Amino acid sequence: MKIVATASLALLLISFTHGCSRHDSWKAKTSLTTGSMRINGEIPVGAQVYFLPLGAAIDSRGSRPYAAVGQDGTYSMTTYKAFDGAPPGEYAVTVVWPTNQHTPSSPDRLGNKFDSIEEAPLKVNIIKGKNVIPPFNLIAEKVKPADAMTNKIVP
Repeated sequence: MKIVATASLALLLISFTHGCSRHDSWKAKTSLTTGSMRINGEIPVGAQVYFLPLGAAIDSRGSRPYAAVGQDGTYSMTTYKAFDGAPPGEYAVTVVWPTNQHTPSSPDRLGNKFDSIEEAPLKVNIIKGKNVIPPFNLIAEKVKPADAMTNKIVP
């Protein structure tokens, strides 16, 4: 009886472990990826940075690494969980700077100048291991000021 219980426990543990490993099997391995950004010399607090794969999708769900620019001008990419980085590969980089950093869907202060893969002037190559992206210094002819109280662009 003791052998049967031990064998049953072992089979249960094997099936549990096997089931858990398959749960995340669709995810690509990520590499820590950080960088910094300025727009017209200004730190774009709350700007959203997106990495769009230039080749095949990075996983079966079409995930896209993203980040928000912090108070110090730096960002840390997230793909599956906070700050886990980006999978190795080539990416176009898009940037959207919402008028209200607490409402990411608010209008873009950059007038959608850097928000499409066709218009993306920036490209990065992420390698296995830690990646520190050289600073992005974007020049935008017209940056619309934000009004955090009304969440509208000030003319």
